[in-house]
Amino acid sequence: MNSRINIADDVVSVLSELHSNPVIQEIILTKHKKPVVIVYSNQQMDDMIRNCEGDDGSVLGVDRTFNLGNFYVTVFFYKNRCLISNRTKDFPVMFGPCMIHFDAEEETYGKFFSHVSDRLGQKTRLTIGSDEEKSMTNALKAKFPHANFLLCTKHIHDNIRRHLQENGAGVQERKGILRVIFGKNDGIIFSADDTEFDYRCMNLEPYLEQLPIFKSYWQRFVLCKIKTYVFRPLRDGVISEPWTNNNSESMNHKLKAAVNWDRNKFPELIEVIGTIYKNQILFLRCAFFSKGDWRIAPSMEHHVITQLVWHGMSQMEKDRHVHKVMMAKPPPATATKSKYFSASNIAFKCPKASGNIGKKPCQRKRPASERTKTYCK
Repeated sequence: MNSRINIADDVVSVLSELHSNPVIQEIILTKHKKPVVIVYSNQQMDDMIRNCEGDDGSVLGVDRTFNLGNFYVTVFFYKNRCLISNRTKDFPVMFGPCMIHFDAEEETYGKFFSHVSDRLGQKTRLTIGSDEEKSMTNALKAKFPHANFLLCTKHIHDNIRRHLQENGAGVQERKGILRVIFGKNDGIIFSADDTEFDYRCMNLEPYLEQLPIFKSYWQRFVLCKIKTYVFRPLRDGVISEPWTNNNSESMNHKLKAAVNWDRNKFPELIEVIGTIYKNQILFLRCAFFSKGDWRIAPSMEHHVITQLVWHGMSQMEKDRHVHKVMMAKPPPATATKSKYFSASNIAFKCPKASGNIGKKPCQRKRPASERTKTYCK
């Protein structure tokens, strides 16, 4: 491949396909700026909205991918809760909308997130996860003001370990610090409330006194992130376990494998992305009659049909069946919601009340003017 890539030629090529290619949704050209291309299918966007909206929706992850060409690719990803992967026994990870871009500025991310936010509806309740890239997280907060935000726990863990190693902390000190912060059940991030969080932070004091450089790093950069984007989502039941963007890494691997680990021009990459989207729908169709890598989730098994019935359908009937499943509301995500309300400013919890409290026995919904009956005790 020619190492000198003429971006102008690529832009002209993509512009010529804007109204004919179903996955090219928008091309943003700004004076003195390189172009931004937003890619997804309408069916894919509808599926992402259905799986991610609401407090019980799938986490909507976003990550930037490198080494696909002389550009970056930022991808949304999520889990489809209507399907089960035969390999992982979990909901399969799906590609969402992509942006092909040439810089990592907050303004560039803002263009992409603004487009997606407009399609989702700005007041749609989402849970969004990302790594610690500042320009990305700032743009996310600006364009999705009503969302819950998570940071990748693995990135935070690895950054702390790397900082300790680069600043001379011994092996035992590194292990001890990471155990205090991330230890299963008794780590800082698994605290039950703010009081316990502060108490467990005191277990770090001996290490902070010995490592003044880490003490400054912890207080200035890490503590607030962990409390806001890891501990509180766990405490409030937004997630049931620390969130990582491992799913994005698997998606990045799949994308690079699709281009044979080669660097591409972005018109060629758009074609590859379109093929991935088509394959997702193909795998979904195969799941209806238990073929392929996926199967229909137990809660949606009433949509399963035999292969004989499927092959007897017309193309219109098949499309209608796929549309019916993709528009069905999936079951709640695996995260278990908290049974308690947490006070905002103090360490206090109150059990959530049953929906029947305050009603008479056997009372049903009724117009305000309808008479009520008093039952004998």
